[in-house]
Amino acid sequence: MKKWELARRDLLKGLGLGMGCLPLLHASEVWSAAAQPKRLLIVMNTNGLRQQYWRPKDGDLMTQTLPETCTALEPHKANLLFMPGLSQPAYGGGGHGSYVSCLASGENDNKGEYRVPFTPTVDQIVGPPLAMAAGLTRATLCLGLQIAGGNAGIFPSKRMCWKDRGTPITPEEDIYRAYGDVFAGGTGGAKDPGNDAAVKSMLAHKKSVLDYAGSSLERFKARLGKDDKEIVDSHLTSVRGLESELSAPKADVAKCGTAPGSPIDVKASGNYPTLMKLSLDLMVASIRCDVTRVATFAPCDASGSNISFSWVPEAKRGWHSMGHNPTSGSVDNKKFADRWMMSSSRRSSIA
Repeated sequence: MKKWELARRDLLKGLGLGMGCLPLLHASEVWSAAAQPKRLLIVMNTNGLRQQYWRPKDGDLMTQTLPETCTALEPHKANLLFMPGLSQPAYGGGGHGSYVSCLASGENDNKGEYRVPFTPTVDQIVGPPLAMAAGLTRATLCLGLQIAGGNAGIFPSKRMCWKDRGTPITPEEDIYRAYGDVFAGGTGGAKDPGNDAAVKSMLAHKKSVLDYAGSSLERFKARLGKDDKEIVDSHLTSVRGLESELSAPKADVAKCGTAPGSPIDVKASGNYPTLMKLSLDLMVASIRCDVTRVATFAPCDASGSNISFSWVPEAKRGWHSMGHNPTSGSVDNKKFADRWMMSSSRRSSIA
């Protein structure tokens, strides 16, 4: 198939679209390769996991039933590897401060609980070469979820990704801004849904970033072969599917007071489950659409003290508190919180 290198920049410029559409312009180069591209997705689980309910028995997973915390992953166990007992020998500390250095590739400043890494984190080591090999300009996507409260003001309690000692990466915690940045280039106004207010307005009026492309994408698709047309259609389906989720999130009106069908408050505690799913969906969409090959997601800061799990009847306590004292009234609240987290990690509607 003919390469469209000369048309790529002009098309993006004319459409006002960003890097989310690049897979459409080099679909055959990236996706038609014999081997599937290598990808890395990292989801932080603050406060760890109750090992006795999470860790399978040693040996072949296909000869056993996964523990109750991981029940949601049972259909996928043929593709899973559990690696319990991992440690970060360079950290040398304990407690919630390990959140900052757990992905680091080497030593840290050895000062206090929140020890700053001297070396890049795993995502920053893996991301750039994968992006370069694929011709992508986005090496990694770093997402976060930070509702009101928590330790957000305590540096560096919500930074788990670092380029180097002096360059922490603050995760994008506004799902609408993150969506606009990934799929619309973040340049301003109606042609820049990178602005979170513009994204909310656009979605509330049932518009799509792809609508701004007019018929240009369809004309482009007409120049492709059958396989590449299917790739383009798959890409468009992913983007529109995520937009549908963002424009009509299934929020619980009783908990957060937001009418279903409207963009929601990204800081309201009652919206946490909905925001969790939206964040995971965006993470998967960015990988599926080949915007990036590496994505990370931090569902809270280092302590999780502002996450109450009020939506889990058996775990209505603060995440931080459960981390230190898992049980209350003879109920292992942490076990149920862990199970909800593990279940949420496989619920992306566009996976």
